Amino acid sequence: MFAGTVPEATTTFIHRDYHPGNTLWSDGKLTGIVDWTAASVGAPALDIAHMRLNLARDIGLDAADEFAAHHRRIAGQTFEHQPYWDVVDAADALPELDPTELPAIERYLAAALARL
Repeated sequence: MFAGTVPEATTTFIHRDYHPGNTLWSDGKLTGIVDWTAASVGAPALDIAHMRLNLARDIGLDAADEFAAHHRRIAGQTFEHQPYWDVVDAADALPELDPTELPAIERYLAAALARL
C-alpha cells in the first residue's frame, strides 16, 4: 500500500489514452494525436504514465524510461517523472489487460514500486 502523499500536479485537459497507436508522424516528427474519446481533466503525468505503460508492455522498460527522458527534455521540465503515476495508470489498466501481457506489466510495476 502506498503510504506517501500524492505528488503535486497541475490539473488540465488530458488525452487519457496516450499511446503509440494514437500518434501521427511525418518525416520522423510527431504531427498529431488522435482518438480523444477518453479525454478528461487530470494530471498531465497520467498521459506520460499511460504512454510509458504501453511502451514497457510492447517494447520494454528501457523504452518507457527513454520516452520519459525525451519528454522531460522536450517539454523543458526540470523534474523527474513520478512513479506514483505509473502505478495509478497500471492499476487503472489492469481490468483491460490480456493475461499474456501480465509478465511485462509486473516488471513495469515492480520497477515503479521500487522507485517510490
